[in-house]
Amino acid sequence: MSDTPNDDETGAMESGVPSPPPAPAASPTDGSPPRVGLTADGAVPLPPTPEQPPIWKRIPLKFLIGGGVLVVILIVAWVAGRGKTDATDLSVGDCFEFPSAGESFGEVKDQSCGGLLETEIYAEVTAPAGTEWPGASLFGAPELYELCDAQFVLLDNAGRINWDNVTDDAIPDIFFAGSRGWNDGDRSILCYVYSETGLPGPFVSG
Repeated sequence: MSDTPNDDETGAMESGVPSPPPAPAASPTDGSPPRVGLTADGAVPLPPTPEQPPIWKRIPLKFLIGGGVLVVILIVAWVAGRGKTDATDLSVGDCFEFPSAGESFGEVKDQSCGGLLETEIYAEVTAPAGTEWPGASLFGAPELYELCDAQFVLLDNAGRINWDNVTDDAIPDIFFAGSRGWNDGDRSILCYVYSETGLPGPFVSG
């Protein structure tokens, strides 16, 4: 009888070939060390962290839509409110569109003084105390025009008038407060030049 044990004597037979060692945990594809966790048996590999979608994909759609509507409203409100100046806030160096016939000087549309412009304020003077409100007819207040004419001469003598930008239809004129403001003491006179075809650049330099 053979000395080799059979299956009935020892149970399962061993092949004599050692079992392969367990495969090492796969390293992440980005070259970083594998993630591990600590248990009673030591360090064990952990599954890779699932990739997170971009944050904007995690925001509920209703919030994205609501935010977009709010942005549009803010932009429309900003555009509607820009580009105009109250006439009482105008000062030397401002450029604006001359009001159309029948429109008042209550609020004017701003223009850049660096390009084609209609109106530019070149000086500001003060009417003498006791001067009556000129009213709708400016021809009754030649002394106010003379004040602006004197400022024009000073600017011209200083070489600050850009004659290359003065068109054939350029007209000097004056602007002042209404009767209520005038009687309340606002005697400021704004001296401006106006061109229907537009001045190609600033009337006054510096």
